[in-house]
Amino acid sequence: VAAYIHGYTPYGYFGLPDGFDVDGSEENLAEIRRFLNDRLREKVGGRGGGGNAAGGGGNDDAAASAFCHGVQYFDDHASIMGYSATHTKFLKVFVGMPTMIPKL
Repeated sequence: VAAYIHGYTPYGYFGLPDGFDVDGSEENLAEIRRFLNDRLREKVGGRGGGGNAAGGGGNDDAAASAFCHGVQYFDDHASIMGYSATHTKFLKVFVGMPTMIPKL
């Protein structure tokens, strides 16, 4: 079942491996976002979740934002229901379309 809700931005949490340090600064998160935009552009084939991602005279910044809308860093989250996981640091990644989450 899929539901498209106006105003909702799809996201996913991704656990960071031990030893992977993110300082959480805007510059660092912007660099991660640019990397994920490039990665999604390769995997999706230039078709974004909105905007003019395939080129053709549009604004490049608007096209890039069609893939990865934002990244947040969390270092105080744990898995639910007592599941003991080794991950305690996570990235919350906002994307243009729900189908882009598995492609990350």
